[in-house]
Amino acid sequence: MTLRTTLCLLLAGTLLAIILTVPGHWTAEAAPLALPDSLEARANLDSSPPITHTVYIPLVEKHIWVEQPIRNAGFEEAWEVESSYAALRIDTDTGLVEFQDTLNSILTPPGWTTWYRAGRAYAEGDSYIMWGQPEARTVNHHFPDRMQAGLRGMSLFTVWRVHDAGFLQHVDVITGSYVSLSAWAHAWSNNEGAPTPDNPDDPYWSEGAHVGFSQFSAPEGTEGLDGGDMNFTFMLGIDPTGGSNPMSDSVVWGDGIHIYNAYREVPQVWARSESSRITIFLRSVTLWRYKHNDAYWDEVKLMVCQ
Repeated sequence: MTLRTTLCLLLAGTLLAIILTVPGHWTAEAAPLALPDSLEARANLDSSPPITHTVYIPLVEKHIWVEQPIRNAGFEEAWEVESSYAALRIDTDTGLVEFQDTLNSILTPPGWTTWYRAGRAYAEGDSYIMWGQPEARTVNHHFPDRMQAGLRGMSLFTVWRVHDAGFLQHVDVITGSYVSLSAWAHAWSNNEGAPTPDNPDDPYWSEGAHVGFSQFSAPEGTEGLDGGDMNFTFMLGIDPTGGSNPMSDSVVWGDGIHIYNAYREVPQVWARSESSRITIFLRSVTLWRYKHNDAYWDEVKLMVCQ
């Protein structure tokens, strides 16, 4: 092989490497919750068809990710700062979206909007189980820890009901920016069945063959989980258009994860803004009408690629 031929081959290999490294992509899917195969879990959730969004992320070597300030990211602000009882109600049966501001059981954190889904959740016999209106409030106690950092965390819960609910916030960004959302969460998922004789509501114990008193987490779709293991699913979303409806097709959802008894990171979600304002969503979905369907959130972070 001549020297000239060798140099040509090296040049071709270099060009091919450059082509192959130009933007990679992530795909986030807004799919219905996977249900277990056991008789206990044969419920049919009404969901929209899966929607796949492809998000292209620029080369890391040429760009820097910086934190984008958001209001009350760690839920440290006292509720009394704004004293909001407001929530956004989304009825997926009728399509009605309404803003309610007199819900005394929902203490919406400053800087955020509480949202929840209404309508039919799944069939049970000849009737339907309905999505429930949650309660929300800040938490600031240990034993067990309900804060990941700082002095406060955020709690959203239902009692003997199922929910599909969370919090949203609008954030100003530069149009066309690549953004990444992360947060920490965990559930207390207890049906008053803890093995503690004198405390059937033991806050350290959650349902599930793999959970109990363990600090447990597993990606949605993990094989071998039972109905208790899968009761709670956490996920993060971004609407690149700045809309307020979490059920909109424009929302990019990250992967779901089941987390119990201790904080873990919820899988990040990426998107490219299509306007000068985006919307970030925190979401928890439950399968069963347990007594304690409690979601805890803390340490939300939004990053922007510059």
